[in-house]
Amino acid sequence: MKALRLVCFVVLAGVVHAPAAEIKWEPGANMDSQLFPSLILATATQRPTDDEKDSEPDPEVLGDAYGSVGVSITAPTAGTKVQVTLLENGVMNRSSWSGVLKTAGTEYYVAPRVNWKFEQLRKVRQQLPLNVTFTVAVDGKEIGEQTQTITLRTINDCPFGVSEAEETIDTENAAEEGEEDNSKETSSGLGGTVAKSEEGEEEEDSDGAEADESGEESAGEYTDMGWMFAAYVNENSPTVETVLKDGLGTKIVDSFAGYQKEPDEIVKELFAIWTALQNRGIKYSNITTTAADSPSVYSQHVRFVDESVANEQANCVDGSVLFASILRKLGLRPFLVTVPGHMFMGVYLTADGDQRVAIETTMIGGREHEEKAALKVMDGLSEIRAKLDKKTAESVAWKTFATALALGTQNLEKNKEKFEAEDEPQYQIVDVNEAREEGIMPISYEKPE
Repeated sequence: MKALRLVCFVVLAGVVHAPAAEIKWEPGANMDSQLFPSLILATATQRPTDDEKDSEPDPEVLGDAYGSVGVSITAPTAGTKVQVTLLENGVMNRSSWSGVLKTAGTEYYVAPRVNWKFEQLRKVRQQLPLNVTFTVAVDGKEIGEQTQTITLRTINDCPFGVSEAEETIDTENAAEEGEEDNSKETSSGLGGTVAKSEEGEEEEDSDGAEADESGEESAGEYTDMGWMFAAYVNENSPTVETVLKDGLGTKIVDSFAGYQKEPDEIVKELFAIWTALQNRGIKYSNITTTAADSPSVYSQHVRFVDESVANEQANCVDGSVLFASILRKLGLRPFLVTVPGHMFMGVYLTADGDQRVAIETTMIGGREHEEKAALKVMDGLSEIRAKLDKKTAESVAWKTFATALALGTQNLEKNKEKFEAEDEPQYQIVDVNEAREEGIMPISYEKPE
């Protein structure tokens, strides 16, 4: 997985430098004045990496270096004592920061560490306007109150990248200013399917756009946030246990034992899960659009595991996080794979990671298949098929599974160099285990009332 970083986008509002007699300040919000509950919940326990700990902090950013909201304020004199207070609203408790603005005439960004109402964030199922109100006190005297209305996104809205000219603390994955931006996704998301040629070779048929709305590539800094998709992988969902029970009911395997079994047997476990999901009638449904659009923050609607199973619908991201949730519950190491406008998932077949396969999850509800072509391009499928009973080996479930496994694995291996390249942000492998180790928590599902 390419470098995963805590993300901070510092928005310095246009504040006129003030004389000592008065002080000008203005509230601001990051992520293009949008608040993503999913990002807040997923990173609530994340800590800075070693590189970030060793780096010099920006002296003009005070309070929470990764704060979502704050104020831009210019010090009228050196050593000005300031208290910035965020008032309570629907998703935030009252929060404050107190400190000193050391340098006169310098514009600072002050972000109090927000005391979030996490339970309320989990319940945001429709986009809403949110008033964020700040007060500022200078040398113990309150000088005013200001409110900014920002957009509160839904819990299903997953931000996966930011491309903008604003200053960003996380520049490791960003293109140098003025260089061509290699990220061509737009906020339409990763909803694409994979079409099959007559020879069984994959052809990308992406519903997710590969250029911006103007048809031109955008320029500037780009920060990849593909790791956010791991937050929708929820191995703790009760639905996962239900699907596993259904998987045993297929009789394809007699137990789920993870890495205690040989790779071929793990593939059979994948097939049992695939069959269970197909028996539940899950169909491909390309819903990616969010209610809000942003020229700089790329996001898309992602269904929770419970929603995909209950509604019998999944796009490429939904199906991938669903499958990954089940595999992680089994103690396997799943990973999410993004290519331009599309996502599929993979899993390591051995504990040491020496063998891996990938699955084109959009084919779960498919009826078309090219099993013969799939058997030709992927070693070992014929041997696995030979171990199945005749009825199972000739089933639609096996034929679609074999094709999905071959196509996914082909796509994974042919793009191997791009996944490892630092200048290919569209090509990502998000190892769910690594994301958990780096503090990306699963978002628990809250059924709408």
